[in-house]
Amino acid sequence: MKSDDLKKELDAYLAARPETRFMEPLIADMNGILRGKRVGVDDLGKAFKNGVNTCASTPMLNTLGDTFLTIPYGLNDGDPDAKAFAVAGSLAPVPWAKKQWALAHNPCQDAWPSDVDVVTLAPEQRKRFDFEFSTERWLVEADGQIKQIGTLDGSEQFRLIYRPPDEAASQYLSHKDIIWHGYMPSRVFHGRGNID
Repeated sequence: MKSDDLKKELDAYLAARPETRFMEPLIADMNGILRGKRVGVDDLGKAFKNGVNTCASTPMLNTLGDTFLTIPYGLNDGDPDAKAFAVAGSLAPVPWAKKQWALAHNPCQDAWPSDVDVVTLAPEQRKRFDFEFSTERWLVEADGQIKQIGTLDGSEQFRLIYRPPDEAASQYLSHKDIIWHGYMPSRVFHGRGNID
């Protein structure tokens, strides 16, 4: 199907469902586990026109979401992106989605980057961050209800998205030239553990 026809399909879908806030392009790994990422409504058109960036090693992940040491993709090649395109007729609402939870408070409010906030990692080096989701900054809200993630049903799923400060906010940092200004979503999780 031509990209123009795909775009028309998307436009018709959004016209019929104006409440749509995001889409999750899904790709099956070699075990048939669906993996993907959440794309905001402003970026929906990319998958239906020029493609949306996705992890090139996704089809070769094992059941734990890891790559194999004997396969170079994802481990030794910098894990490059590949373009993913929408499949005609595959757009569908998610019937099991419940409420659209959002943070009840803005955990980044009044936060301004400083040089001590910049973490530089060597190739293959990892940095672990622990979050206590019962604290006030991580409470979520929907329909006037404020709750802890851990008290919600397991079908309520979340992602953390790493977003660095924008370039304007970073202009006075010593290492401003090495700051990556993309965004990186975590694995899906609920209050009791990881989903993917």
